[in-house]
Order: sequence, then structure tokens, then C-alpha cells
Amino acid sequence: MKTQQHFLIKSLLVVSTLAAGLMGYAQEPQTCIAEQEVVQRSGKHGYKFVKEQLKDLYCGRGFEGKYFKVVYKKDNKAVPFDSDPDLVRRAANVYYHLTKARDFWVNEVNSEYVKEMDQITVRVQIENGFSRLGHFENDGQASNSNNAWTIPAGQTPRWAEHQDKWGQEIWFSPMKKEESRKLISSNGNNPLTGALEAVKHPVLNYTEGSLTQSMLDHLVYPAYQDTTLLQTIINHLAVIGATHGVVAISKKMDKLFMDKYYYIDTAMVPEIIYHEYSHVALSDYLMPKHSIAVIEGMADYFATRIANTVKMYRSIKNFSTNAEKNAKNKKFYNPWYEHENNANSDFTLSVLWLIKAEMDKANKRRIKKGRPALSNVDQLIYESRKNMDAESSILQMTQALKKTCETNSTVCSSKRLGVGTLNVVFEKKGF
Repeated sequence: MKTQQHFLIKSLLVVSTLAAGLMGYAQEPQTCIAEQEVVQRSGKHGYKFVKEQLKDLYCGRGFEGKYFKVVYKKDNKAVPFDSDPDLVRRAANVYYHLTKARDFWVNEVNSEYVKEMDQITVRVQIENGFSRLGHFENDGQASNSNNAWTIPAGQTPRWAEHQDKWGQEIWFSPMKKEESRKLISSNGNNPLTGALEAVKHPVLNYTEGSLTQSMLDHLVYPAYQDTTLLQTIINHLAVIGATHGVVAISKKMDKLFMDKYYYIDTAMVPEIIYHEYSHVALSDYLMPKHSIAVIEGMADYFATRIANTVKMYRSIKNFSTNAEKNAKNKKFYNPWYEHENNANSDFTLSVLWLIKAEMDKANKRRIKKGRPALSNVDQLIYESRKNMDAESSILQMTQALKKTCETNSTVCSSKRLGVGTLNVVFEKKGF
């Protein structure tokens, strides 16, 4: 009898312990609201620190909340509120602006993928590179600065000495003042080359067509020509050669369009924070494994929507000398923009913004007539990711947008008018 009683008591204790553990596990930590200074743009290149509320923070855990945990370098513990003031400022800034970005994706885009995401670890002042085999590259192996990355989830292989597993992360490296000219690794990333590339093909097409017509005229009506065939050929070839020559020379002039020094504190620039979170939000189909025009341009588009601006990444005194991107840039398509060296140009961004402008016009006309809007542009662009992958080109993006409009009536109420509007945009952009 005593044995049975002892067994019963022991069983009850085990059940009680398990129940208490399950209750503790299921219970969500209490959240609090804190107020911290964050960066808000002020004027063309200025800024100001404004006290804003940081919501969904877990009480007593520093900069850790329901959706984000901000840590220092390779730490796993959240940055405490009583840390070094500069570190606190960066942690507060990324936490606030990431929360703003998430709110946009949840409330405006209605992304189920974002709604179901686990907490994201955000690393500030991290100098290590990312390694798919070990999470972090060894200390001293690579020293990163002036950069930000979206890190895919992963884990170390079974044979690794130190086991590690991580979810999606966002990294912000330290700011470092460097001489701009030493950083140039490509040719032609300057406004002059961009403008010349835009007009090069129309000039060459016209000149080549004119040369062909002149040669035919000389053959059919030689008596009516006031120049020799040789002189005509020389004149036209001179124009063709000069066009190629001017473009080639302009590609060597990148240094003339740069400030003497380059630096960017990515954790303090709001649009960069929005851009990185947009990579996360698009990562179910467009994982940023590498930098290409479509992946960067899509993230730029949503960053401009969150920031409510058409001028992206403008330099900020003390924080950034970065060149801006213009969502209303009138560049025409050129295969040159597909190259990885031009992945961060504003061409893809300008295409998506022109789609928004044209669709907004169509929406206003239809609503004025009492008809439903033609398209929810953000949803159209977001849903088009399902028809792309991490290798898609700009041309493939245009086809994905049309396919999305044709097959998804929730983002295009009229397939014919929607695709027609997209075709107008693509024609305007030189496709």
C-alpha cells in the first residue's frame, strides 16, 4: 500500500512539473514600450534625433522584442539599455525602423509570410563576414565596414567542430572613412555613362540605317549624289566610332563623380534598414544569395514605399556620403543594367515606380467613374515574385509582372487593361 501511495505521489509531482513547464513555455513574455532617440531625415542632407516609442519590447530584456533582437557583434544577448550611448543609439535606431518596416509589410502588403516569421536577430557593428558553413567567418579573416546584409537561415555541417544554428539575421557593419578612389572595382557607374548609354543605341541605329540608305542611293542613283561613296562611309563610320569612343572614355571617369572620402553608417540610415527588411520579406522566393538588379531593385521599391520618398539613400551629414537613387529616373533599358556591377543602379527601381504612377492614374480614372480600382500596385509587384527566382533578369521581371496581372484577379481587376498599362510602361522605359 505504501509503495502504491509513493508511486502515486511521485507521478503527481512529475505531472505537476511537466504542466508547470508547459504553461511557462506557452506563456508569452510580457511586453513593454520604451522611448528612445532615433534618426529622422531633416532637409536635403540633414537629420535630427527624435524620441520615438519602441513597441513590443520584452520587459527587462533590453533591445529584445517579439519580432527583433538587437545584439552587439557576435553576441546572442540583446543590447542592454545601459550600454555605451553610441551602441544604444544604433540599437534603438535599427529596432525602431525595422518595426516600422514590418508594420508596412503586415498592414499595407498583408504578407502572411512576414506575419508568421520568427524573431529576427539583428547584429550591429559586426565586422565578421558571413559563412554558410559556420555562421561567422573567423575573426580577422575579413573585416567588413560600410555595409549591411540579409543573412539566410542555416546551420553548421555535422562534421564541424563547433555546432551552430541560426535563423534569418540582418547585419549592420561599422562605419569606416575610406578614400573613395581606392574602392572603385568597376567602370561606368557614373551619371555621364548612364546618360550616354541611354542615347548610344538610338544614335547608332540611326547612323547605321542612314549609312545603309546612303549606300543604296549611291548604287541606284549615283548621278544625284554630291559626295563619293567612300566619303559617305567615312562620315558615318566617324560618327559610330566617336559614339563608342565617348562612352568608353566616360567609363573611366567614375572618380570624378565621387567624394574624396566614402563612409556610411548603415545602422543609422532609415532607407537602408527598410531595404534590408524588404529582402527578408521577399526571401521566400527572392533569397538574396547574391546581388542582382531584380533582387536589389525590388527591395529598393518597397524601401521607398516605407520611407515615402522617391529619393533614396541621400547622404546624411556625419553618417553617409552615399550617392542617392532616384525612383523617377528616366533611363531607358540597356542590357548593361543586367550586369552584376550595375545591380545597385536605380533602373529597376525606376521601372517599378513608373508602374505605380501609371496604375495610380488608371485607378483614379476608374474610381471617378464608379468602377473598381485597376490594381493594388504594391500587391501586384509583391505577388510577381512568385513568378521569379534569385536568378531572374530585368526582362524576366517584366514578363513576371504581366503573368501575375493575367492570372491574379485580386491584383488586376481587368487583365486586358492591366497588361496594357504594363506594356505602356515597358515601352516608355525602352524595352
